[in-house]
Amino acid sequence: MPEFIGKKLNPQEALCAKHFVYMVYAQELNWLPATDNPSNWMVKEDEQGSFFSDIYDIAAAWFGVFAGDELAAAGRFIEPLHNKLEVELYQEIPDFLKNEQVRRIEINRLMVRQKYNNSPELIVLLQTMYKYIIASTIDFISINIFLYFIKILIYVLLKADKEV
Repeated sequence: MPEFIGKKLNPQEALCAKHFVYMVYAQELNWLPATDNPSNWMVKEDEQGSFFSDIYDIAAAWFGVFAGDELAAAGRFIEPLHNKLEVELYQEIPDFLKNEQVRRIEINRLMVRQKYNNSPELIVLLQTMYKYIIASTIDFISINIFLYFIKILIYVLLKADKEV
């Protein structure tokens, strides 16, 4: 099994992660966002092919896990844009979280390359993100992920907390 290295991505690597998210969502899962969505989530093209973009790109920090030179997993966290997380464009959140004094982020676009589904890259990704987050003064984290990731997330947070 290859060694998995997690890190915050530079702008060029973040663009690769956006291509990766497109590959998984559009090509593997056969899903595209609705054309009229509040996040303005859309498909764009560049010399590398198709990728997803949305209004939160400017407020995003991308993270990835590499197996050698290959991006094995990726995800981002976003800060509020106009005092709203992306999830707030689709559903209401409690009023106390809307306070501008509450530093909050949203984790979304978590992806794992299919051939690594049975390896620890998601755990490495979440640990990498968690270590970066706890170094900041974050009060609230909204996690926009599938429910089966919750068990993994709890494990990762407890393990990472012991290592800090």
